[in-house]
Amino acid sequence: MYARIQFLHPRWSVRLALAAALMNCVTPATVAVTLDRPCSLAISHVNVIPMDSNRVLINQTVRMGDGKLLSIAASGRGQLSECSQIVDGAGRYLVPGLNDMHTHIETVAFAQALGVMSEPIDFPSVLALYIANGVTGLRIMSGAPDILAFRNSQGAASRYPRLNVGSPMLSGDPPVLPEPLTKILRLPKEAHAVVRGYAEDGYDFIKVRDNLAAPVFRAVIEEAHRDGLYVDGHISQRQGLSVFDVLDSGQHAFAHIDDLALQMTDKARDPERFIALLLKCGCFIESTIGIERNTLAQLEHYDAMVARPQMRFMNPLVVNAFWLKPNNPYLKEGPPPDFLRGLYSDSKMLLKKFTDAGIHVVAGSDSLNPMLIPGLALHDEFDRMIEAGLTPYQVLKTATANVAAYVPGFKDIGVLAPGRTANAILVKLNPLEVIGTLRDPDGVMINGHWRDRDQIQQLLNSAAALHRGE
Repeated sequence: MYARIQFLHPRWSVRLALAAALMNCVTPATVAVTLDRPCSLAISHVNVIPMDSNRVLINQTVRMGDGKLLSIAASGRGQLSECSQIVDGAGRYLVPGLNDMHTHIETVAFAQALGVMSEPIDFPSVLALYIANGVTGLRIMSGAPDILAFRNSQGAASRYPRLNVGSPMLSGDPPVLPEPLTKILRLPKEAHAVVRGYAEDGYDFIKVRDNLAAPVFRAVIEEAHRDGLYVDGHISQRQGLSVFDVLDSGQHAFAHIDDLALQMTDKARDPERFIALLLKCGCFIESTIGIERNTLAQLEHYDAMVARPQMRFMNPLVVNAFWLKPNNPYLKEGPPPDFLRGLYSDSKMLLKKFTDAGIHVVAGSDSLNPMLIPGLALHDEFDRMIEAGLTPYQVLKTATANVAAYVPGFKDIGVLAPGRTANAILVKLNPLEVIGTLRDPDGVMINGHWRDRDQIQQLLNSAAALHRGE
């Protein structure tokens, strides 16, 4: 029943405490090498959390140029006179830019799926909330031609978050949503042709959804591997395949930890079977455990969620056609609160077990589901991870170093080191002690382009004015 009314996360129907000790602080003369390039930006006297290990580098100067980190050196030892811009980071902390590995974004195809007309989407205004929340990299889990074209444009490549764009969602019949946001596949030969076409179009990976028959699903995996793409997506409702078959199928990434929580029939044995198969394939899995808490909040505190100040920066297309009454699917026919609480508890348990076992967990918010505000939802996801028992370092790692290590297309970011892409955020406190400080960055750097608090607010104000029709 619930599967029919969920838009981007239709999985209901199928069934930290802050305890980290103060980090070891070291102050090397230099970190790695110094690149011989002109310096366009330097951040001086800043404490650096490189995320190559659990450590803090005290009182450093970080130099950037040509979109790359040039050097990290003890303040007073690096040359600043040739740098075009100098930011005083005294007393603050520089952290790799955050990456949300499971998001959705409004597109013309999105509007068509909701049955509404849409002008071309202004993607810079859509991305303003991500930038304001320190998110410098995104995976789009339901791609479309317009967001793919924007990703490939020159402006997007330099000043906006990195966009890794998945294909339109591949589904069996009946689909959760109509085409063009979803592509219905009924036969293996259709799967081969469609996946090949998406590879030629330039999508970064293939997204699978529900109701795919086993021969069609296997054809998707086979063709994607042949075309050099990997497959990500849901686990549930593969016709003729168990959850364990899917984990052992060659699908390289899995969209939701709570998908696995829904599939558990033996809470003592199934988590260990999941872990064994995920370790065997070397797959990564996106967290997205906050969706249950978000849905509960809508059922219990809808008016307060609508009144959040960040709502004014949201695209009215999304808010009016999908989030507000009477179009909000969770409020129309939402799952029972006790079901949500149980699923959330099971999801937290799996997240902790997966993290302890070394499973490749990356942070994902599932933003654009009702009331999951882009950017802000990633920080809410961090809070849920803390509740699950992860340390702040483990949480931050899921959005930085783990992304660089395990997700294709992100290997040059997620860690602060010379030669890496210069994506970073500047915050007031040490997030390894107070992870909530990441919610309020003093500055955000994308590909070496620096935006301070005033410039970030200007981005948000411009987005709000556009949405008001000004």
